Amino acid sequence: MAQITVDVRQLQAFAEVGYQVAGGGGAHGAMAALRRVVPLDAYEFVAYDPATGRHHSVVSDGHPRIDGDAAEEYAGLAAYRKAIATRAPVPMPEPDTERYFRRHLAPYGWRAGLTAPLFLREGRYTGLLHLASRRRSRGSRARWWRRSARCWRTSPT
Repeated sequence: MAQITVDVRQLQAFAEVGYQVAGGGGAHGAMAALRRVVPLDAYEFVAYDPATGRHHSVVSDGHPRIDGDAAEEYAGLAAYRKAIATRAPVPMPEPDTERYFRRHLAPYGWRAGLTAPLFLREGRYTGLLHLASRRRSRGSRARWWRRSARCWRTSPT
């Protein structure tokens, strides 16, 4: 049986996420609550349109600019296909993401990122969540990014 350990600060933030979503705060409210415990400077929710087979940005904060072709370019990466197949997030920069990172993240000051595929409970793919940081992942921040990627991989769907 898997064991999950959270401290009081994390538990409060996760509860606040639920309150924000239920109370109409939506994605911005939920992400503001998460920022208290998750080391991120920016986020972007990308929706997948099954009718067109294309991705598009729907909600973001912290980005000075989001390239119009970034979501579609990411969807063409081997890292994206692996993330969809394993339902695991992809840390950046990592193998298969370096060129994308240099083109869409590094020019705007981002030093680290994590992209997670999003699925509904019944299994339908709905899009992506991109997280970005201006600080290089070292120490506790690096451990958090790696631990998040590992936990996400082993979480039941």
